[in-house]
This record gives sequence, C-alpha cells and structure tokens, in this order.
Amino acid sequence: TGLLVVMDEAELIAHLPQRQSRDASYETLRAIVDSCGAQEFAHTMFIIAGTQELFVDEHRGIPSYQALHDRIRSQHTAGGYRDVRQPIIALNGLSRSYLLSLAER
Repeated sequence: TGLLVVMDEAELIAHLPQRQSRDASYETLRAIVDSCGAQEFAHTMFIIAGTQELFVDEHRGIPSYQALHDRIRSQHTAGGYRDVRQPIIALNGLSRSYLLSLAER
C-alpha cells in the first residue's frame, strides 16, 4: 500500500508573472525531490506532469531554477533507449488518427 500524489499542468508555474513566485514554486518541487531522495516519503510516488515547455524553457521553465534542474534533468542513454528510472520520462504524443479511433469506440 502507499500514496500516489499527482500534480498536473505544472507548466502553469512557468506562466507565473513574477520570477519570485516561480522560484518559490520550483523551490517547493526541489524540496519534494530532495525529500524523496532522502526516503522521507516512504511508500509515496509523486507524478508531476507538464508540457515540454516546462522542461526546456531556460527563462521561465525548470532550467531557469538551477537547483531543481540539476536534480531532475535526464541523462541520455546509449542507443536512444528510454530509462524509466530517471526523474523525467518524456512521453510520445498520440497521433490524431489514434485519438479519432479511440473516440469512435
């Protein structure tokens, strides 16, 4: 048993107008990452979902807050394989035709 915490639309942090507010939000995420690394959240999984913009925007996204970026940035794997044990797992989008086939079911 355990607890699953899901935070969706994290890219909204990047849209906060004041840098101080963005940095405070990123600092909270950094504290969660550090606490997970120190095993302070036993039996807890955090899923923080955001668009690619959140992870690549150097001015307003996670790369703009170095302490968080250093902890979660993905390392490239040999052969282009996706390592699902990394903090960031990039998901491929669904094609329009696939979405339409789902809607028809």
